[in-house]
Formats: sequence, structure tokens, C-alpha cells
Amino acid sequence: LAQAVNVTKNNVNTYQAFWINAYNLSVIKGIIDNYPTNSPLANAGFFDKVKHNIGGKNITLNDIEHKLLRAQFNDARFHFVLVCGAIGCPPLISEAYLPSTLNTQMDAQTKKALNGNFLMVNIKKKRVEASQIMEWYKEDFTMNGTTEIDFINTYRT
Repeated sequence: LAQAVNVTKNNVNTYQAFWINAYNLSVIKGIIDNYPTNSPLANAGFFDKVKHNIGGKNITLNDIEHKLLRAQFNDARFHFVLVCGAIGCPPLISEAYLPSTLNTQMDAQTKKALNGNFLMVNIKKKRVEASQIMEWYKEDFTMNGTTEIDFINTYRT
């Protein structure tokens, strides 16, 4: 996958779009390489041991998610565009993420997830249950003094 490409953070949208696409394509390739499989989670080291040669780097999926994206940019929307291939993950879009439309695409995927099965609203109990992602990565959803509810309300329709 794009072994000779050199992407820098000088153009944030190009950098983010490249690594989001690289992550999602690497997940697809990993699932194909391990077919038949019920889930990437069933394959030991799928996210943290298997290396992918991308942009001249030998990196894992966790490296892309946690070091190249989340650690560099404070944006919880990554959780809705990085598709891990498991049943509880957000759906994969049918096009590449493009630098020119990245924010619109990320907003659309976040809205789709937060208005879909990512949240379970129990009106009788006046309770909302969210995916465990909100708990595991709470710090991503509560940046700058906001709450998880603030984040959800930004995208919920």
C-alpha cells in the first residue's frame, strides 16, 4: 500500500485523509488475508503486531490510530471513520476520504453513527447507552471542558 508515498503534517487534511484511507484499506487487506474469519479481533496481533508497509513505514494499525492520528490531532471523529471491521464498528463509506472533503465526510460519518446504533436511547428510563468507545476514549470526547453529551448533541439530529 502506497510504499513510496511521503505525507507530512504540513497539509493536515491530506495527512489525515491519507492515514484514514491507509488504515481502512489495511483492515480490509488483513481480513482478506485471514479469510475465513469471524472478526479481526479473532486474529491475534491484527491491530498491534501485524506490520503494514505504508509510506515507507512498517507500522501497525494501532500505530496509525494512536500515534499518527489521535496523538497528533484532537479529533474524536476519528473513532467514526477508522473502521476496525468488527460488527460494532462504524460502517465503511463507499469512497476514499479526500483532503478537499475530509471535514464534511468525517462529520457525515459521525452523524451517521450517533444517529444510528452507536447510541441506544431508552425514553422510558430517560437513559442513553453509548458504545464502549465513549468509555474507552472518554478523553477524546471531553476535550476543552466539554462532556460526552455535548459531543453527542453536536452531531445528533
